[in-house]
Amino acid sequence: MACSVDQDKMLSPEPIDGEAQPILSLALKLSGEDPNGEPRGIAVLGVGLSNKRLLARQENDILDLIFTVATKMPTKIWLAGAVLNLGFALASAPQVKLDAGIVHGAVCDGIETSVYRGIPYAQPPVGDLRFMPPQSFNNSFSNGVLNATQFSAGCIQASDQFAWTEPSTSEDCLTVTVYAPPGNHSSLPVKVWLHGGGNTGGSASYPLYDLCHLATDSITVAIQYRLGPLGFLALDSAGIDGNMGVKDQIAALEWVQANIGAFGGHPGKVLLFGQSSGADDAFAIASLPQAKGLVKGVVCESGGGLDLAPFETMQNVGADYAVGLICGRDDSKSVDELISTYSTLPVFSQVEGTFANPQLAGWAAGNFPNSTNMANPYLDGKLFVKQPLAVGPQVPIILGSTIEKKYPLAPNATESTIIAALTQIETLFAFKCFTYRGGQAEWDVEGELDGDGGHGESEFGGFGVDGF
Repeated sequence: MACSVDQDKMLSPEPIDGEAQPILSLALKLSGEDPNGEPRGIAVLGVGLSNKRLLARQENDILDLIFTVATKMPTKIWLAGAVLNLGFALASAPQVKLDAGIVHGAVCDGIETSVYRGIPYAQPPVGDLRFMPPQSFNNSFSNGVLNATQFSAGCIQASDQFAWTEPSTSEDCLTVTVYAPPGNHSSLPVKVWLHGGGNTGGSASYPLYDLCHLATDSITVAIQYRLGPLGFLALDSAGIDGNMGVKDQIAALEWVQANIGAFGGHPGKVLLFGQSSGADDAFAIASLPQAKGLVKGVVCESGGGLDLAPFETMQNVGADYAVGLICGRDDSKSVDELISTYSTLPVFSQVEGTFANPQLAGWAAGNFPNSTNMANPYLDGKLFVKQPLAVGPQVPIILGSTIEKKYPLAPNATESTIIAALTQIETLFAFKCFTYRGGQAEWDVEGELDGDGGHGESEFGGFGVDGF
């Protein structure tokens, strides 16, 4: 908003710290008079450039704004004062030091939560790394600095149903966005978010997943991971093991373990939570032996409890996909070719046996017998050796549905009461059934461990989002 600002107030800034000194020098050099003897100045940003919300813009953008307005609008404010205030703003920008360099963040709009967008946790999965497991990001940032004020590109969207393409999409998308409450903290709980979208769409920049207000008492992390065929194609004969999307998620959790302390988080207090396909993936990860070293617990929202496709099924699907692409072993296909073939190949909308409705099969992905898809983890014999439902979660877990209808239970509800309440849920959406299955599997496994048919207090009853 353009307005005139009192010169004395503009030139009465906050105390100067060491980082602001270079900006002060620049301000003194730039101050002066125009050819008519009038001071150059600006008439914008009446709230002052030290407003932290401006930090969501890149420094160069702010400088461009200053110089553009300064040369067109004579006002009461010296340009030196404007640049000086800009220096204080930039010096107060949230930043974190990682092994790769300094990460410059921004401040959420309307709340003082710091946000660091688009931090790479793996090498770009392009070229020879396409369809390969993620490779750790061990590089240094360019010039030792990462501008994390803007979202990075989202992963390639494989379906229009959940697609989100702003600001852009790219195969180079393996990043995390970290949210932190204001102030200096240490040992805060950490919440790591897996977005939904059928494992074919979604990204950290989707407005529904704005985590600014969630990170008021904890560090919150949003993960981007490969989707559709780029994340879940499996074809052993071509050297593609599959499950890349889940491996991305695990790599991001490993990044959290190594780096979250710099943001004020505690690597031993990590909660993994996801919705829909994000919950399915979280449940699968919870069943892995390495889960205990990555997370303290898992929360599944409207998902979990899926049967993973057998090895043979996914190999056949991968082979059919390669035929549809007219792809030889050494061929390279464009992203457009990969996605257009994925969206039109009949094998992804047909099933045999009981469920022969293509729409139902396509919507339910790999959840029904003999259905085929390329958007879910599968039993590859390496990462997933047994069905997650058979293994059961290796960490405490909470499962539920995000549908509007609620089923309140008494604090002393028994196992049978909880199971009975779950079975009464109206199955308006199929994933509610799988949430129940996940819960049932978890009860069974814990019952074996406890020897009493249910959870021990230390295993489940004492666990909560804030109960690390």
